[in-house]
Amino acid sequence: VRPLSDPRDNVCLSPMYCLIRSQLELFAATADDVKDRSARGGVSHCAVETGTIGLRCVHCASLPRGGDGDSGEYSKCAGNGGRRRRQQRALLPRGAVCYPASVRLVYQTARNWQRYHFSTCPSMPETIRTQYRELLNAKKQSRSGKDSKVYWLERLSGMGLVDTPDGGIRLRNGKFESE
Repeated sequence: VRPLSDPRDNVCLSPMYCLIRSQLELFAATADDVKDRSARGGVSHCAVETGTIGLRCVHCASLPRGGDGDSGEYSKCAGNGGRRRRQQRALLPRGAVCYPASVRLVYQTARNWQRYHFSTCPSMPETIRTQYRELLNAKKQSRSGKDSKVYWLERLSGMGLVDTPDGGIRLRNGKFESE
């Protein structure tokens, strides 16, 4: 697991992008992450396998998952009168976890996270929401043009992220790198 943010962000990016990047982390999918993805019926342009790099909300990352959720539904089974509570995996809020199809798309994935998850995140601290609203209401932000996309690509490459031939992202040497 590695934060998406970088100490150099404030030199090259607008305050809004700095805030957004600080609310996201990169991670290599585990077997449980792959199972969670399957349980959600997640749509992806690439196969999510153990080791696939994903992007997730730092506030939702620690939400309990696994067999803890209880849907309250019943399914037929032997014993206990033929009825037993069926356990359902607790699912993360919409947009909390994404698996970009390429390094180039991490930027757009973060923008989509901002658009679809940020305002509905159940775990987002109010201080972050307030900071976000203040930045939205501030005058036009600088340092958020074409150069910022180049910066994103440079930082992601420096972290060791590479595209896979079948779509998806992996770590170049099997671990996050520091420049």
